[in-house]
Amino acid sequence: MSLVDKDKPYDAERDNVNLPLARVHERHFMKLFPPTKDGGKSRRQFEAMSTSEPADPGANVSPSRQRMLLSSAVFLVVSLVIYANIFTLLTVVFVLTLAWYALDLIRQHYKEKIDPSGKYVFITGCDSGFGLESAKAIRDLGFMVIAGCYNDNSPGAKELKARPWVKKVEVVSLDVSNEASVMACAEEVKAICSDQDREGRGRSITATSEDNVKRVDELIRQDRRLKLHEIASSLEILETSAHRIVFDELGHRKVSARWVPKRLTDNHKEQRLDICRELLRRSKSSLRVHGHTANAGGDFLGYDVTFLDSIVTGDETWLHHCTPETKQDSNTWNHPSSPVAKKFKVMRPAKKIMGTVFWDSRGVLLFETLQPGETINTARYCQTLDKLREAIRRKRPGQLTNRVILQHDNATPHTARVTQGWLEKYGWEILPHPPHCPDLAPSDYHLFGPTETRAGRKAL
Repeated sequence: MSLVDKDKPYDAERDNVNLPLARVHERHFMKLFPPTKDGGKSRRQFEAMSTSEPADPGANVSPSRQRMLLSSAVFLVVSLVIYANIFTLLTVVFVLTLAWYALDLIRQHYKEKIDPSGKYVFITGCDSGFGLESAKAIRDLGFMVIAGCYNDNSPGAKELKARPWVKKVEVVSLDVSNEASVMACAEEVKAICSDQDREGRGRSITATSEDNVKRVDELIRQDRRLKLHEIASSLEILETSAHRIVFDELGHRKVSARWVPKRLTDNHKEQRLDICRELLRRSKSSLRVHGHTANAGGDFLGYDVTFLDSIVTGDETWLHHCTPETKQDSNTWNHPSSPVAKKFKVMRPAKKIMGTVFWDSRGVLLFETLQPGETINTARYCQTLDKLREAIRRKRPGQLTNRVILQHDNATPHTARVTQGWLEKYGWEILPHPPHCPDLAPSDYHLFGPTETRAGRKAL
């Protein structure tokens, strides 16, 4: 198929193409537009393409590329402007920097000089950390420092009260979360600043005078449970001043009374003393009989083997299925920089059993436990004594025929008439035990405690 119309003669001006080039175009046209059945559609398409106007080069450019081209053009323009004025900009920056330094030098030169003598600076939070360091730094500048501490016994308070700066620091108690403490601290700060006649550690003479110290000492001797606010009210001074007189001047400390299980009467005390003297006399008499020597002071050396070894002591105790580790058991070696270990409180388990143990100077003779729900009564205790007698016969041959001295407390099953009859039947001696004297029972402080510490964490 030829691109040249066969019906019309060739016109060079109209076609503006030579035959070889037209035939090349014809081959490309046949590949792009295959011939149709009517043979006219592809030709019209080719004529439309050949006669259409050339496309706009920027018609197919995406918006993002257009924005990039625009920003590049703007950047180029700005760069050209800066390059043209670079020396001017550097000159402006240098002048501004020089002016800032000059202004700072002028301020330092005309800065008001403050004389620290007689000036007080109040700083809170001086127990430790930033407050403590600030107080020491301001003190080094020559100012008088009023340091507010939450606790007078804190490391920071003790350090500020120590020499060599003791005359330049006044420590006051302050709890910022307590309104009463804040008001009391404000009053004390006013008193410190208004009082010009100071001595010693910089304290007010009117508050810590000798007369006030003596009066506070007399009040405390009359009533050991007197409160600080009551002392301050009686002397008409601040509570913080009363606190200083009591703790710093007089050296008193607030301690709790020691708890004791029972208040002993004079009769109880005399009975305890008589029993202890009798036991000591028997021990020394037996030593003298058996030929033991004494030292220059008359104190006998050694122990009476026949007397002490004849004593069999016993008691009951509760045994928990698992005993938590105590603080003493969890002690570890730490370096000064090591973190402090934490131990959480653990409650003892509810499951426990009652255990009975009898022992002498050579070891344990009998140990037994009760069944759940079973209690110690007279009949049960006599059964335990039968087992104890059999254990002594097996483990201590000959002691039953010699003598057995039984030591137990004054519990009801131990002092019952049936129990006393059993002991008289076999000729056992009862070691006297004064009332309300648990410290005379060796099992309480020689057996139960160490045993629970060493083996209490093991399952029973």
